[in-house]
Amino acid sequence: MGEADALRAQGELRAARVVVPAQVQAATDRYRASRDALGALEEVLPLLDDNEALAQRSYDAGEMDLAAFLLIRRDTLEARAAWLDGLLRVALARVQLEVETGALP
Repeated sequence: MGEADALRAQGELRAARVVVPAQVQAATDRYRASRDALGALEEVLPLLDDNEALAQRSYDAGEMDLAAFLLIRRDTLEARAAWLDGLLRVALARVQLEVETGALP
């Protein structure tokens, strides 16, 4: 019985030595991809503020109708929501990476 348990444990150890590095690599890749995507969104955020301010001035000056102004506002809000979603994805990917590497239980 003890010998069977030892053989089973050795098999589990061999499997873990193959699976764990792959899981760590996958978690690392997800974290890096999420972080890179967030970086691209963060480059756009200052431009969104400028675009929205210009649209507001154009609307106030009568150079833009309300529908066009509201479309710009909606696009700006959607981009900010995507940025917030990106922050969440990066945080979750980092936690998963820390779990896979054993930094978190």
